[in-house]
Order: sequence, then C-alpha cells, then structure tokens
Amino acid sequence: MSFRVIVLTMLAAGLIAGCTTDPEFPEKSVQVTVSDLPSLDDQANYHLWFSYPEDRANNGSTPLDKVQHGDKEYINVGAFRVGADGALVSPTGGAVTFAIPSGYNPNLVEDAILTIESSATTPSTPGARIAGGVFTGTATVGRCTLTVKSSDAFGVAIQLDSSLLRTYFLDAPTSLPVDDFMQGIWFGAVNGTAVRPGLSLSPQPLSTGNKRWTYEAWLVQRQGALVDSYISLGRFDSIDAPDSNGPGAGVGANPSEAYRIPGEDFVATGAERSLNDGSYRVVVSLQPTDISLRRPLLPLLQTREPIPAAATRQQSLPLSVNTTFPVVQVTLNR
Repeated sequence: MSFRVIVLTMLAAGLIAGCTTDPEFPEKSVQVTVSDLPSLDDQANYHLWFSYPEDRANNGSTPLDKVQHGDKEYINVGAFRVGADGALVSPTGGAVTFAIPSGYNPNLVEDAILTIESSATTPSTPGARIAGGVFTGTATVGRCTLTVKSSDAFGVAIQLDSSLLRTYFLDAPTSLPVDDFMQGIWFGAVNGTAVRPGLSLSPQPLSTGNKRWTYEAWLVQRQGALVDSYISLGRFDSIDAPDSNGPGAGVGANPSEAYRIPGEDFVATGAERSLNDGSYRVVVSLQPTDISLRRPLLPLLQTREPIPAAATRQQSLPLSVNTTFPVVQVTLNR
C-alpha cells in the first residue's frame, strides 16, 4: 500500500470518528425564551431540536477537518415545561438548561423545531412539531424565531380565515323531551331539518410533513375564582363525521338520533350538564395524536364569553378564531 493511500485512509477514519467524538467543539449553551406557550401537566414535555444541513465540507464554506452531519439530522438540545408563572423548568421541576452537545459544530446549525413528547419516553427523533424556524445571524451569534406557521410545523394552514362563520348549537337529539336541549352541544348549523358542519376546518393533517395532530373540542367550566376544569368532547380529523366520543357518555335513550357531526349529549342520569348555566365556554384545539392531554394545547376556535343563558334550541352560536400562538426565541453564541 502506498504512503498516499495510507494517509487518505487515516484521514477518512478520522473524519468518521469526528462526527461523534471530535473534541474540537465543546458543548455550547443556548438561550431560550418563550411567549404564549401553554403549561403542561406531567403527561408531556416540550423538546427543542436543532438540525444540520447537507454536508457542506467541499463547497469552501467549511474546512474538511470540521465535524459534518447528514441532511436534517436533528439533535435534542433540551427538554422543558412551562410553569404556572410562565417560567421554564426542567421536566423534574428544577432549573432547565439548553446546550448543543460536544462534538457538534455550532456554525452548521441550520434550523430549529419545538416538539411535544410523552414524558414516559426519551425521544431519539422529533415527534409532533409545534413550531419551527431558520437560524440567522453572524459567525459569532445565531438567532432563530420559532413559530407555528413554519413549514416545519403547520405552515400557513394554521392561519384560519376569520371571515368564515364557524358555529355550534345546543340540542340533545338523543333525548325525547325537547325542553332539555341545553344538555347537548353540536358543532354545526341547522337549516330547517338539515344539519350541516359548522367549523370550516381543513381535514387533518394540516401539513403532510407533520401528521401527528388532530382536532379536539372542549367544554371549559369555570369553577370558583380563576379555576377551570376541562371536559373533552372528543377528537376528530374531519368536521363532517362524529368525533371519537360518538354521542358521548351522557347519551340519552335514542343514540341513533345523534347528529353526524362532532358533539355530544349530557342527558343520562348522573351525566347531566346544563350548558347555558353561565359557567361553560367552548374551545376547539389542535392536539398531538400520540399523547392524551388533559387540556387544550393549541386553541384554534373559542367562545369569548360563556355559552349564553338566552340561547334557544338549535340557534347558531359563533366561535371566534384564535390569533395568538406560541413564539420561541433562541440565541446561540457560536
């Protein structure tokens, strides 16, 4: 074997080993701030990931002796939750730190994504993506703003047209008496004897590259001063079919009369709810399919006020479009 072949072989071996063990790049801390990111219960954590682009070693922008990583290899730079006061905490409740692991070139970081993951697992790859963004900045400082409209998350599909009317109505079709109409809620509109879907939401998935999401409807009941309880009305991927709850656990004696749209009744003994008593509001949210959360994560539609006491049977009641979504700011000192 010639000397030249030996040198090339040794160089190749050194580059391969450098991808995971190169001591040239120490761990790099990352600064993170968030706004409007919901707090989580103990079922889930947020995870921040950075990605590396295609190998750029041969285009003159990166010396050959720098660590290279493949197209869209994601590294996990930190897991966290948002406390009730808005502060970021670790999954165990302590101080949270974010860092690029040693051996990774901070100058090659391309973009970032935020995911939600089950607290029962330690993910090796990103799950359901909430937000994403592309790094900009200088050779010494990188900055990234992550939003839900990123192509790595939901894209522009999450921006709903507020000019479209989205409605729900009160009725209890699985119960014979019509005077208990306030014990059922359905996401549609009634025109004569015809019932049509009322939500004007695109079928899931909103993004073909981010499929682990579904819709979920909720009743939010205010109990005492600033204390809310959340009642899931079921999950659905389409607005023109029943949700995962069907007519609900509180279905009446005539389940076959349930409307073929998302919604449910609360008329069975022990499950009764008078939804126009002034304590209930309504939310329709995006939720991760892999985790069953106890509250809405990303609200899309909601009532600004409680369900009105004066609402009549099958009256179309409006839902407002939510325009406030999480934003994550990331700073990396390279």
